[in-house]
Amino acid sequence: MRMAVASIVRVRSRGTASRSIATVGTVRMIAAFAALVAVPRVADARSIAVLPLSAQSVDAARASRVAEAVAVALREGGNDVLGPAESAREVDERSPGCMASMRLACRTEAAALMGRDTIVSGRLARDPSTSDLTLSLEAVDVSSGRTIAESTHAAVGAAAGADDEELDALGRSVATSLADRLPAPLGSAQLFVQSDPPGASIRINGRGVGRTPWSGSVPEGPSLLVFEMAGRTTETRHLLLAAGELETIEISLPSAGGAVGGGQRSRSHRFDVLDGILTGLAAVGIVGGATIAVASVAPGTSCDSERVDADGDCQWITRPGNLWPAAAMITAGAAAGLTVLIRFVE
Repeated sequence: MRMAVASIVRVRSRGTASRSIATVGTVRMIAAFAALVAVPRVADARSIAVLPLSAQSVDAARASRVAEAVAVALREGGNDVLGPAESAREVDERSPGCMASMRLACRTEAAALMGRDTIVSGRLARDPSTSDLTLSLEAVDVSSGRTIAESTHAAVGAAAGADDEELDALGRSVATSLADRLPAPLGSAQLFVQSDPPGASIRINGRGVGRTPWSGSVPEGPSLLVFEMAGRTTETRHLLLAAGELETIEISLPSAGGAVGGGQRSRSHRFDVLDGILTGLAAVGIVGGATIAVASVAPGTSCDSERVDADGDCQWITRPGNLWPAAAMITAGAAAGLTVLIRFVE
């Protein structure tokens, strides 16, 4: 049984299965006509990464064939298109494991690093009861992560019996329909960014694009740039760019909290048990040492006959105290106090 594009009228009669009234030649003629009318639209051209199709009840080889046909049709429409095999390889090179994870965020980030503005992905499925093939395609804008166009077509007939030309016709037909639904792409501005120090990560409209120094294209309109670097204050810039504009930004990232050398400043120190012990030692050392020093230089209480004047008063210290213990205690106390001070200001 041959298959035909589902948009062709089908006739159902009681007690019989669905049959297409179109011949394979009609399908091929429609595909050829679609290729002829797909006149390149340079002004609306997009940079597209076509990803491999997911397959449901369809072997991988057929899904790969249809995905290649999709890429060819989009390319014939005047777009810059990267085929499914190359797209998958480059996505995984920039974000390992991304293709297997099926996460849209990592795919859009990888596509941005690849210089693509649109991702086309989809599914090729076979209905086990009717053998109908259904191809669904979705176009996602890389900068916003939003779906901007969708197209779904069903093909009637035995999927297992579809030949390569019919698979190509299905892929090209759905791709052409998707291309017609794509909005005109936004213009882009060129942006060059430097930072002091270099190496800051850059996010544009929430999407990571690389590290400074960085240059690349940014969609026209408003953009939010966020610059981040360990040990540095996060900086943001709001831009409103026009298509074709060339903008250069130089940004300085001050140390976080004013710390020297780019390190992060420690949080405020609170008085703890060790500070209490050191403060006590400082007080005992300084006060005790000063007391000993005063006692050491005070006049003695006994005099010999040689140091008594005519009035009977002692003129000299007979046994002055030793100043070394006092000096040691004062030094220890001062050191303890200095340690407490350093703990608060470091």
